[in-house]
Amino acid sequence: MDATNPLRSIAPTVDADVLHTLDRDHVLAGAVLAAVLLGSRARGEAGSDGDLDLLLVRDDGVDLDGPWGEQVHHLGEEVEALTGNAVQFVQVTRSQLSTAAREGQPLLAGLRADGRVLVGPGLRMLLTEVGRA
Repeated sequence: MDATNPLRSIAPTVDADVLHTLDRDHVLAGAVLAAVLLGSRARGEAGSDGDLDLLLVRDDGVDLDGPWGEQVHHLGEEVEALTGNAVQFVQVTRSQLSTAAREGQPLLAGLRADGRVLVGPGLRMLLTEVGRA
């Protein structure tokens, strides 16, 4: 993964300047604790028309109906317009991810199997951090 542009792994054919803009303007904008690419795109098995599955982890106090929700919606529209690929978001709070880890929910199996962290700490660190939440 390109450390200077973590979104490069989502759509390697998209212009680097476009991805840098998305990265700066959306994914790293404050409330995101982590963004993780999941599914066939993370495994490198997606066709050119495959969707992008992104897990977004936010702090517990971030309201879905406020700026966060608007920003996620806008990010999805922008990525889809730029790549031609639909974006499916899985949004969880730090506490929800902690509960999922504690209970061994299926989301965690997918994260461990093929999750690629785009923003935030590495997967092991992320799961360790939420385990303490």
